[in-house]
Amino acid sequence: MKKPIALLISIILPAALAVSISVTIFAAYLKTPVITSIANQTEGIKINWDEVYGATGYRVYRRCKGEKWSYLETVTETEYLDRNTENGIYYIYTLRATDGKTRGDYDRNGKSTKRLVNPDSFKAVNKTDGIEVTWSKNPGATGYRVYRRGAGEKLSYLKTVKEPYYFDKTAVSGKTYRYTARAVCGSHISYYSSEGVVTKRLLNPSSIKTANRANGVFVTWGGVKSATAYRVYRRGAGEKWSYLTTVKNKYYLDKTAKKNTVYRYTIRATNGKIYSYFYSDGSVIRFKAPVFKGIINTTYAESYSSLNSNLKKIVALYPDMLKLTSAGTSEAGKDIPMVTMGHGEKNALIVGAIHAREHITTKYILRCIEDYCFAATTASGKIGNYNINKYLDEYTIYIIPCTNPDGLEIVRSRLTPHSSVNVKDLSEYKANYNGVDLNRNFPLAWNKINNGVTRPSEYYFKGYASGDQSETQALMTLCENNSFEFMLSIHIKGNCLYWGDTYNTKYNARYKAFATDIANACGFYMTKPTTNASSYGGGFENWFRHTYNRPGVCVELSDSSNTVKPCNNSNYTDFNGFVNYKYSKYALAAALESKSGD
Repeated sequence: MKKPIALLISIILPAALAVSISVTIFAAYLKTPVITSIANQTEGIKINWDEVYGATGYRVYRRCKGEKWSYLETVTETEYLDRNTENGIYYIYTLRATDGKTRGDYDRNGKSTKRLVNPDSFKAVNKTDGIEVTWSKNPGATGYRVYRRGAGEKLSYLKTVKEPYYFDKTAVSGKTYRYTARAVCGSHISYYSSEGVVTKRLLNPSSIKTANRANGVFVTWGGVKSATAYRVYRRGAGEKWSYLTTVKNKYYLDKTAKKNTVYRYTIRATNGKIYSYFYSDGSVIRFKAPVFKGIINTTYAESYSSLNSNLKKIVALYPDMLKLTSAGTSEAGKDIPMVTMGHGEKNALIVGAIHAREHITTKYILRCIEDYCFAATTASGKIGNYNINKYLDEYTIYIIPCTNPDGLEIVRSRLTPHSSVNVKDLSEYKANYNGVDLNRNFPLAWNKINNGVTRPSEYYFKGYASGDQSETQALMTLCENNSFEFMLSIHIKGNCLYWGDTYNTKYNARYKAFATDIANACGFYMTKPTTNASSYGGGFENWFRHTYNRPGVCVELSDSSNTVKPCNNSNYTDFNGFVNYKYSKYALAAALESKSGD
C-alpha cells in the first residue's frame, strides 16, 4: 500500500511563467507485524509472526513489566529465539517491519509469556508397584505435565502434577520407557527435554526363600522378565543392608553365613544398567548346622503320582543343580518325567524302570539324585571319594527315573493294559501299555530276535515293528538331540554289568574298560559279551553303543537270587540291602570319573 504525502515545490521559471506547483508523491507504507506464537524452548523464548509485504527485515523489541521497550535485534526471517532470558520472568515482545529505509508501526501491547526452563536432572527408579520418576524443581512453575513414550510408540501425556515427582503404576514388566516433563504456570508452559530419562520396568524378585545347607544358607527367588542378573543383599540383626554378589541364576549359596545367626536376605533384578526395587523385609533365616533328612522314603514302591511329587520336591530343594523336564509321552499318554543334574558342557544319560516290574530302580535313581545333590552342598562336595561338584561342573546328566510309566501303574493295579495283552501274572509284567517289551523294541538286530513271543504279552514281545513304541521313540529322539558321552540303564537282577555284545566288537575293549571302572567301585560282576541276538537284539544299551560308538551299560542291581514281586513292598523292607545301595550308589559317580577328562 502507498501512503500519499503532499509537498510544495517551487520551480524557477522565467518571470512571465513563474508559478507554484503542488505535487503528490507516494511513499512506501509497512504493516505492523502480527505475532502468531510465543513459546518456551530449551534455549530461550521463541516468537513467530506473519510475513509483512515489502519488508526486508524485522526489528525485535522486548520489555519486562513496568519497563520501556528495548531493541534486541533485526532479523530477516519471521521467527526469533531470545536466548538472553531468565527463568520465572515475564517477557513482552513486539516488532517493527523495515525495508531498510523506513520502519512500520508496532503493537504497543505486544505479546507476553513467562520464561520457564525445561525440567532436568531426571531420574527413574523401579519400585515395588511401578516406576518412580523425579526431576529438578522449577521455582517459577506451579505444576508439571508428565509424558511417557514406550519403545516404538509416540510421546503421550500422562498427568499434570504439582511437585516434581510422578509414580507410574501402569508400566509393564520388561518394557522400556522414556519419561519427560514440562513445567507449567497458568497458561504458560516450558518446552521439554527430548532426552528425559529412560528405564526398563523390572519387577521385584518375588518368593524369596531360604534353606539351611551344610555349608551355608541357600537363597532362591522368582525370576524377573528381562532381567539378566540379580544382586544379592544381606542384613544381620542391627546391621545395614550389605551387597554380597551378583549372580545370573535365581539362587545363591551364602557360604559366609555364621552358625546360629539371624540373617535377612533381599534381591534386586538388573539388566546391567537398570535395577529393580527390592523387598525391604527380605527373608529371614536362622542358620544352624542342619541334619540331613531325605525326601525319598525307601520303604514303599513309587506310584506315578508319588514319582512326580518327589521329583518336584527334590528340584525345589536343589534348583541350582536340578531342572525338571520331560523326555516325551508314553503309549497311554503319560508324561515321562526327566530331570537334568549339573550344568556342564558334556552330557550323560541314566534311565530306570524300562521294565515295569523293576520299579525299584526308580526308587534307586531318586535316592541317588537326592544323595548326590546333598553331597554337592557339603564342605567336601564329595560322595565317597568322588567329587560331585567337579562332575556337575563338567557334565549335564539327563536322568529318567521311570522310562515306562504305564508299566509302573499296571503292576500296581492302577492301570489296565491294552485288551490285546495276554496277562497271566502281574508280578512278572515287564512290558508297556501295549504289551511290548521296550528293551526288545530298539532297531538293532531286531529282525534276529526269535524268542517265540509273537503277540502282546507280559514280557519279551518285541513289537510289530522296531521302534514302534512311544517310549522307544522318546529315548531315540533324546539321544539324537544330545551327544551323550555314555548311558546307564538300571535293571534288576544279577548284580552284574552287561557292557558288550558280538553284534560288532570293534569298540568292545573301550566299553569293557569303562564298565570295569564301575564294577570296581560297586562290586558288580563283569559279564562276557552277549552272543545271542535274541538277548541283545532290540536292547536300548545295545542300540546306543552301536549307534553312537560310546559306552552303554546295563546295570543289574540286585543279586540274582532275589525275587522281584512288585505287587507288595517286600523288596522295600530292606531297600539298601536289596539293591546293595552302600556300593551301588557309586555307579554313576564311577562312570563320570571314568569319562572325566576325556
